[in-house]
Amino acid sequence: FFHDGGVNARIYREDRHDMRKKDGTKPRWVTLCCSLEETRDLISLFSKSRNNKEKALVESLQEAIQPMIDAEEAKKRAAVRKEERIKKQKEQAEQKAMYAAMPRKRSSRLEAQVEKKEEEKIQEIVKEENAVEEQMKKNAELAAEAEARRLQEFIPDRFRAPAETSGRGRKRDE
Repeated sequence: FFHDGGVNARIYREDRHDMRKKDGTKPRWVTLCCSLEETRDLISLFSKSRNNKEKALVESLQEAIQPMIDAEEAKKRAAVRKEERIKKQKEQAEQKAMYAAMPRKRSSRLEAQVEKKEEEKIQEIVKEENAVEEQMKKNAELAAEAEARRLQEFIPDRFRAPAETSGRGRKRDE
């Protein structure tokens, strides 16, 4: 019996054909089992035997392999539980998404309140946009007036209209 500490448990035996040779060669070993499942099958096969040596082999194999079998079964159960938990979480997520997509039942009073709030928000946004536009118009007008005043300073008095020269410069005799 040999196992590498994992889930592989190998059982070897001497080949009987090599035992009959008397030429001094070493006997050849063959593998009876390579995995725990094969070892379980071998144990169940030998457990029915009436031979004391085979019964002793079964007992020693059960003692040696039982911890590995228990560990393997625990890993399988844990994997199954994990898969079930993941499946359940996916189902719950799908169900939540489905409920979220469904239209909700609400009273007309609540719907009216929500619509009123939305309309108030829209009106508030429109007011703010209008105020911004008015401010921009005022700023543009003020800038135009300031530019016109600046340009007026450079125009000589004689080219200005008579209303503009009231109080400045000399008056013409008519």
